[in-house]
Amino acid sequence: VKISAIEKRLKCLLLLLTLPLFGCQNEESPDDYILYHFVDESGLSEIDSAQDFEWIPSITDSASFGISEGTIWQKIEFKEEIQYQYIELRYPLLDSIDIYFWTGESFFHMEGGDVFAYGHRPIDSNSFIFPIREKSEGPIYVRVHSTSALLATVRLYTEGSLRRTLDIRHLLYGVYFGFLLIMAVYNAFLSLSIKDFTYGLYSAYVFSALLTFFTLEGYSYRFIWQDSIGWNNVSFIALSSIAYFLGLEFTKRYLGITRKDAVMRFFSLSVLQIILLVLGVSVVFVSYRAFSSLYNLTVMIASIMIIASAFYSVRQGNRSAKFFFYAWVFFMAGMISLTLKFAGVLPDSDLIHSLPYLGSAIEVSLLSLGLGDRFNQQKEESLNQQISLSNSYARFVPKQFLTFLNKDSITDVQLGNSVQKEMTVLFSDIRSFTTLSESMTPQENFDFINALLKRIGPVIRQNNGFIDKYIGDAIMALFPDIPDDAVRASIEIRRLLAVYNQRRASKGMQTIRIGIGMHTGNLMLGTIGEEERMEGTVISDNVNLASRLEGLSQKYGVTTIISEKTLFGLSDPSKYNYRIIDYVRVKGKSDTVSVTEIFDGDPSEQLALKLSTRGKFERAMNFYLDRDFESALTQFQAVLEINPEDSVATLHAERIKTFQNHGLPPDWDGVAVMGEK
Repeated sequence: VKISAIEKRLKCLLLLLTLPLFGCQNEESPDDYILYHFVDESGLSEIDSAQDFEWIPSITDSASFGISEGTIWQKIEFKEEIQYQYIELRYPLLDSIDIYFWTGESFFHMEGGDVFAYGHRPIDSNSFIFPIREKSEGPIYVRVHSTSALLATVRLYTEGSLRRTLDIRHLLYGVYFGFLLIMAVYNAFLSLSIKDFTYGLYSAYVFSALLTFFTLEGYSYRFIWQDSIGWNNVSFIALSSIAYFLGLEFTKRYLGITRKDAVMRFFSLSVLQIILLVLGVSVVFVSYRAFSSLYNLTVMIASIMIIASAFYSVRQGNRSAKFFFYAWVFFMAGMISLTLKFAGVLPDSDLIHSLPYLGSAIEVSLLSLGLGDRFNQQKEESLNQQISLSNSYARFVPKQFLTFLNKDSITDVQLGNSVQKEMTVLFSDIRSFTTLSESMTPQENFDFINALLKRIGPVIRQNNGFIDKYIGDAIMALFPDIPDDAVRASIEIRRLLAVYNQRRASKGMQTIRIGIGMHTGNLMLGTIGEEERMEGTVISDNVNLASRLEGLSQKYGVTTIISEKTLFGLSDPSKYNYRIIDYVRVKGKSDTVSVTEIFDGDPSEQLALKLSTRGKFERAMNFYLDRDFESALTQFQAVLEINPEDSVATLHAERIKTFQNHGLPPDWDGVAVMGEK
């Protein structure tokens, strides 16, 4: 389905709704307290010796101490009486946390961290929140230990500010994760609908990314695996490995990177996928610190490879790869900020914290738009291929044939497809072609026929008809709209042929004569044959009648003959010059058919003579049908005196003389019987 402006606006709106999350500032002003920190390299220091620590004033309350298997102590020293009720450590993946409140006589101790089951937490929250003990005096000490990133961001809240902060935070995270979930589900259904596995891969990638960030923010531990302490400690790396694996597979599928067409890129991405799978499994058994460095390096290389592959595809003219390229640039920018934050290069501020989410939201939006553009591009290419295929087949099967069968493509046509419709059938044949062909080589025969037909074909199409069959030197054309189209086409063909004959005569070549027969009636248009070989055709007695009328044109010595049905189907018969030249009956049939000559297109002299004798000819025909053969013969002879070349008058005159000499057949009713063509 083509991407609509509404869909684009919807995605932009969902993205914009997540932006407040990334600019959200939750921390209270630290003006009423001072934060200090101490790096406990041994990890063995106790609270009793806290007074002896070499405390260093902290520049920010969003400190990141990098990835190390170490311990950080923080001291919160208040300038006046404590006004806060809660203390929060925002990073959800800290191993252990110890909070010490001085009561005046001793320290009150609270502990937390993801080495404990979720139910151990004093307050139900995905981050670590501890209530500040009432009547606490002096500084608050915080001890943080972790084998992963030491993000010791400390925030203090009053009752009201904590509630507001958590409400806003959960709402905005809900919008963000909801957006990812909608995109994952939508593309999963789209994959099933259009049967394109690329959308399924994208859906799986987005869902795995959603679960990864869900875990990074502590929501998975809170809502999914509350009692799985061991799994929670390694789940982020394991899930992100799966997400990157799917991202690499999606990259290969989206950019068309195959083993056959892009060996190096395919091999490089596949190797990275294998490494990520190994890392995802081995995180359970390997030292987290040693593992995380290798993992971060692999992820950075994978991101660079993805962007490089996308850039290469853009340079190769892949239009939809632009979306993919920019999507991963934004995502990688976010991941770089996350990596640098974990490494301790950047602080764990709200701005830095928001960048991975901002990058992933933009990435998901751009990839979705890119998939839509890719689908549209594939659809356009498929449509162009189908048009090209249809155009190719149209040289063998008329496009109108498909239209009448209500088919979009020749590939949709099945054996036995048929439809009934009233049309005018036109047969045209070259007179004495056998004699002509005997004087030509086989190649000259084909060149001659094609030279003539390439002139006739456009005339038929210009008059709303189409050629259904080439039968040797003959054609059968169909006019589905009105009989006028067929009659006009026949006249134009004759005029075109006159010009063509002048050119042939100037070269000393024999002129060409043709015969044309037309009849209007219901036809069965469909396919015949068998599964391995079929063709489109029309079946009806009306087709046979049109063919026989064309055959009669030679018998009567005229060029164009139409049936009574075609004549009466004309919008205004008086626009054409015609005369009824006989009445015939098809052998084996009881219906009588009037034979009408259209002499528009005759040479100008013959046209003028036929017009001047038309009255005499019509009177002669009336006498003939009334069996007044003497009067009929007189009128036909009068026509011949004016126009000796009138072959129809000659035929009737000779027929009357035969009747006079040999008598009338006993069943004569004025109607001639047509035999086989």
